[in-house]
Amino acid sequence: MDREGFVDPEAVRAAITDKTILIAVHQVNHDIGAIEPVREIGKIASERNIPFYVDAEASAGWLPIDVREMGASLLSFSPHRFYGPKGVGILYRQKRTRLASLIHGGVQEGGRRAGTENVPAMIGAGVAAELAERELPKRMALTARLQKHLWDGLKERIPYLQLNGPEPGPRRISTNLNTSFEFVEGEGLVLMADTQGIAVASGSSCVSKALKISHVLAAIGLDHALAQAAILLSLGKDNTEADMDYVVETLSTIVNKLRRMSPMWDEFQKGVIDSAIAPRVRSSVSPEAATFVSRSTAHKS
Repeated sequence: MDREGFVDPEAVRAAITDKTILIAVHQVNHDIGAIEPVREIGKIASERNIPFYVDAEASAGWLPIDVREMGASLLSFSPHRFYGPKGVGILYRQKRTRLASLIHGGVQEGGRRAGTENVPAMIGAGVAAELAERELPKRMALTARLQKHLWDGLKERIPYLQLNGPEPGPRRISTNLNTSFEFVEGEGLVLMADTQGIAVASGSSCVSKALKISHVLAAIGLDHALAQAAILLSLGKDNTEADMDYVVETLSTIVNKLRRMSPMWDEFQKGVIDSAIAPRVRSSVSPEAATFVSRSTAHKS
C-alpha cells in the first residue's frame, strides 16, 4: 500500500506463493476512500487460478460493480450502507467457487449457513439495491460536488489540515473524507461535533472501541500524532451544500477551541515543536526550540 492507500497489483503478484489460497482486497478502502485497482488484481488472481474476494462494503450503492469485469470469485456488501435494512448481508459467489460452512445445524440457505432466513430484510435489500442502481449517477454527482465543496471549505478555514488518501476525484470515492487536524485529538473533535449535531467518526466502525490508531493510517506511514488527529466524514444522498457550510463553520470553531486548550499547540506557537504537515524553515526556530532540540539529541545519544 502506498502513501495514498493504493495496493500495487505487482506487489500482490510478488506476494503469491504455492500456499496462497485466496486473494482479498477492498474495492474501496473503508478508511481513506482509495478506489483500488481490483480489475488488475483480479487478472493476476485468474492467471494463477487463485480465488479472488472483493470487499465492496464501502463501495456498493456508490460505485458501479461488475463481478465479471473484476474477475471476482466472491464479493460481499451490506445494504444498510446505501439505505437498505440492517441485519442482512449480500454475498456473491461465482458458481465454481467452493465454500465451507462456518455455522452448522440446518439446511437453510443451501446448507451453507444454519439459521432461518430474514426474508423481509432480504426483500428490502433487493429494493434498496434497485433504487441505488437507478439513482447511481445522480447520487455520485451530488456527493462528488459536496465532497469538493467541503474539502475546499475546510482547507480555506482551518490551517494545519491534511487529507488522508487521494484527492477528491476519480481515484477517491465521493462519500468519504478522512482528514487530520494537527494539534487536536480526534476523539475530542468527534465529541464536540456531536453536541453541534454533526456525526463524524474517529475511524471506521470496526475499530471504534479500540484506542490504537487506524491500521490503515499506520500502513500508509502517517505520523502517529496525525493519525490520532484524524476524523472520518461521510456524505450521502440527502446532504446539501448548506450542510457542508455548517460543517466547515462548526469544525473551524471547534478546532480553534481545542487548539487553545492544547499544550502541543502552545508549544508549537512558542517554536518548541514543529508541524508535521507544514514544517517551518529551520532558521525560524526560536532559541528555546534550539535548546530543546539540542537537549533531546544529547539525551538520545
